[in-house]
Amino acid sequence: MVGRENWGEMKTGEYSDKTDKSWHACSASELPTVKDLRWQIEFLDSAESAFGVPDCSRRAKEIERQLNSLISVVDGFYSLLGERGCVFSEALSVDRMRLLVEESPDSASAEAELIAFLKEGETIGAALNRLNRYEDMRPRLPLLRKAAEDYFEGRYYSVVLVLIAVMDGFVNDSDKSIRRGLHTRDPEEMHTEDCVATMWNGLPAVQAAFTKSFRAREDSEVHSVFRHGIMHGMVTNFDNEVVASKAWCMLFAVCDWVDAIEADKRRSEEQKDQESETIYSLLDRYFDSKKKNLEETKRIAQ
Repeated sequence: MVGRENWGEMKTGEYSDKTDKSWHACSASELPTVKDLRWQIEFLDSAESAFGVPDCSRRAKEIERQLNSLISVVDGFYSLLGERGCVFSEALSVDRMRLLVEESPDSASAEAELIAFLKEGETIGAALNRLNRYEDMRPRLPLLRKAAEDYFEGRYYSVVLVLIAVMDGFVNDSDKSIRRGLHTRDPEEMHTEDCVATMWNGLPAVQAAFTKSFRAREDSEVHSVFRHGIMHGMVTNFDNEVVASKAWCMLFAVCDWVDAIEADKRRSEEQKDQESETIYSLLDRYFDSKKKNLEETKRIAQ
């Protein structure tokens, strides 16, 4: 894990080459869900020869091909755009991102293609419709829809300010027992084990820029969502489509992070229930065995 001192070593508008890049050495293939699918594919592939189930091997190879294709899209996306502060999320079309990865000659071209995708027809509108499933996001949707209008009309400064405020408040609402906004979170807190948005080269890396401190005014154009610098008035030149587009990507990734946190909680509770059930079952069997042994001893003694 990268130390907090390394997360902060960034140049304005860019991810610094001095930053420890070990956190980039991750792949979607390492996600627990993917590993579980690999195991299931192996089982399916062996079922044809082991149990005589027809067509299993062919189906297993096709599923594996699709899985490998999806992994290559996610890994290719982060290879091109991870250091530019873009995050893969459920809001992005896998087919379009596949074209982006396959056809972009460099990261600048990939970034331009991602922005073009976000500006297409119903991309943002459809993503906002999906956010209606979050109770704590519904009161914020009117603002987000206005931000979408501003985005298409080129008022990028407004988009950035609204999205920062929405992300901060939504994360604050996500755990009402502690009430901590996004701006208070360390990059490490934005990592979960089973989500493409929260891989180390995704949301945790972007969070490092989001929470970067500025001790002097920065007037040059920036291309990252520097929340602290922007909200404290120290970053003055953020009115561009790059920052606004990355803010949309970050918003959708934050929603995936909330889903991942909730999924982790459910898995933890289910695991505890299973462990408790196992313990109680063992105790039941133990006392049942003791009872039978006692009865057998009494029978023999008679």
